[in-house]
Amino acid sequence: MKIGELVSRTGVSKQLIHHYLREGLLAKPKKTGINSATYDESHVQQIELIKNLRDKYFLPLPMIKKIVKRQKKLSQAEKTLFEIQSSHLAPIDRFFPHDVKGEEEFREATGLGRFWLKKMQEWRIITPRDEDGEPVYSQTDIEMGRLILTMDLLGAGPKNGHNPEFLRHMGDMIRETLASSTREYMAKNIDKLGTEEFRMIGQCYSEALSLFIYLLFKKIMTEEAEHFVENLAKDRQS
Repeated sequence: MKIGELVSRTGVSKQLIHHYLREGLLAKPKKTGINSATYDESHVQQIELIKNLRDKYFLPLPMIKKIVKRQKKLSQAEKTLFEIQSSHLAPIDRFFPHDVKGEEEFREATGLGRFWLKKMQEWRIITPRDEDGEPVYSQTDIEMGRLILTMDLLGAGPKNGHNPEFLRHMGDMIRETLASSTREYMAKNIDKLGTEEFRMIGQCYSEALSLFIYLLFKKIMTEEAEHFVENLAKDRQS
């Protein structure tokens, strides 16, 4: 593709693309003449990565350059994992949380279909609040909807053999455990309820515990998959 199409595809100006090339952030295009060159899909992906790191993580270009250089050495699986993490764990969303009102707006914001939106609400994974008879979805609900769609697009959906009931069971288990723990914690600190210090500590603890659950889940899934492969290899050898 010509640079004009690259500009149209990425929303990045021609001047900024040339700047990225001079800084070594983009691979050099294929020269077709003295003042002309062609770009391919890899340039689109590289620019999207740079935009993501700048817009969502506010990283300076020297640091982005190091990440881009490291990306070249990653496997496709590692690159996909990075894309998931950078897309769904974006700090900028925490700075500007917003709600959406109505199912249609939610579906437009997430891409989630009516059937799975209904299922996720039945399973209390997506839990809108009611305002004047209309459902209002939080930023967390929006992020959850987008993540569920991403899982399906990655091949981790029901059409690929994954049982969606797992999400419901996981949600019920975590909800029951955290609800009990939260009630116990609140009861022990009932004299502090409503204070600014208690609210701040609670928010920080909630964020830290969310990260703990994420890391623990990732760790257990990785270990169990490795154990399964090891045991399968041993069974085949015996």
